[in-house]
Amino acid sequence: MPVSSVKKTPAKSSPAKSSPAKSEKSSPAKSAKPTKTTKPKLGPNEARCMKCKKAVTVAKPKLLKPTKGPFRLTGECPICGTKVTAFKSRQ
Repeated sequence: MPVSSVKKTPAKSSPAKSSPAKSEKSSPAKSAKPTKTTKPKLGPNEARCMKCKKAVTVAKPKLLKPTKGPFRLTGECPICGTKVTAFKSRQ
């Protein structure tokens, strides 16, 4: 008897059952969306310090001019002494 004459039957799949515990857990997570907060605009000699978590006036500022792209203001945070950087527009 040749192999090609054997008839294959498709496997039956059972319908997926959804458990009520899973749907209850996922619904509160969807309703608790975080709100977006807008950061205040920085002044001409200001940058945001990542260690202090606030906008500071840069001590020892240096304005670096790249060949293309925005200007980069670098310097030190007057509160903690960490290096801070802010990108400024070409004005």
